[in-house]
Amino acid sequence: MGRNFETGEITYDHRTAAVVWTQDWDEDGRHEILGIADAFITFGTITFVDEPGLLAVLGELLPRHRLYSRAELEAPIDLTAARWKNHYVAKHWRPDSLGKILFNCWD
Repeated sequence: MGRNFETGEITYDHRTAAVVWTQDWDEDGRHEILGIADAFITFGTITFVDEPGLLAVLGELLPRHRLYSRAELEAPIDLTAARWKNHYVAKHWRPDSLGKILFNCWD
């Protein structure tokens, strides 16, 4: 099993953060997705962090990508909603937050 996302690290004076990238599909097609996480990512564990300045810069550089904040990624999702009810990861692994469904290590 592997991760469904890629990472790149950015070092600040106060921390090193990981930019996490993945793709997701819905009825409108493929979407490029980014979030910010703690740089220490282990199998099955990802901690999303707030870096509003970094999200703003990434938004300017990558205007067609969907950038998610920590609050959005940690928010619970309704697995019965049309968006998720036939989604493979949601159906089989039953994640409890948006971040866990978008950035995962299940298969």
